[in-house]
Amino acid sequence: MREMLDDREKAYSEASALLERHPDLAAIYNVGAGNTGIARALKERGRAKEIIFLGHEVTDGTKQLLLDGTLDAVVDQNPRVEAREAFNILSHYIRLALRAPPAAATGHLPREHPGDLKAP
Repeated sequence: MREMLDDREKAYSEASALLERHPDLAAIYNVGAGNTGIARALKERGRAKEIIFLGHEVTDGTKQLLLDGTLDAVVDQNPRVEAREAFNILSHYIRLALRAPPAAATGHLPREHPGDLKAP
């Protein structure tokens, strides 16, 4: 694991060093920015097609890397959609909680717990 600080030049130098130290490297997963720096290191060493490279965020740069086969997959996060979905889920459960009976209310079915039911 290496910290790139979302800097493509740092990503390039870290990826270059990683490729030198680990010639049997099978994959790189980058969770931040810097995909273009990693791709440059892979291409310069002729390893772009043999190492699986996964990244984040669809940008013009990552689209090109996907098209040329350097980048194998991209996880695209859309903050607006994520925020909307989080709000929808939260509001759904709040509405359910407001309509739910008090926690002290319980129901019993005779076939589930026959010993719990007492005849009047």
